[in-house]
Amino acid sequence: EITAVVSGLGLLLMLIGAGLFLVQMPDADELSSQTAPGFSTDSAAALRANEIGAEILMKGTKVDGLFTADPVSDGDAVLIPRLGYSEVLKRGLRVMDAAAISLCMENDLPILVLNLWQPHSLERALKGENIGTLISQ
Repeated sequence: EITAVVSGLGLLLMLIGAGLFLVQMPDADELSSQTAPGFSTDSAAALRANEIGAEILMKGTKVDGLFTADPVSDGDAVLIPRLGYSEVLKRGLRVMDAAAISLCMENDLPILVLNLWQPHSLERALKGENIGTLISQ
């Protein structure tokens, strides 16, 4: 059993033991009117993950992880399987807002960036398969 938070596509999933909880996240406009600048649904997911003691935060995207270039426009783009928090921040990679990355870094909470559009990607990640990009210390 794993405790995890999955963020992406406007949804927040909390996997706690054998239970799955779905939380509808507000849209970006609604959230930005209620929070500080630079705080997004990803920041909310990072906060919730830390509050429940999650083992990992999974960021769902439309691509398979972080790449050396935009994989949609550059056929030579290569998947980066592992990256440090500080490297993500230093490079200005916009997979999540800086507040979410920083919060995860401060609490040593790994982030897995994966493609939620790929069939069974979440299941594969929960089984521990090497998919996507792992952001950690």
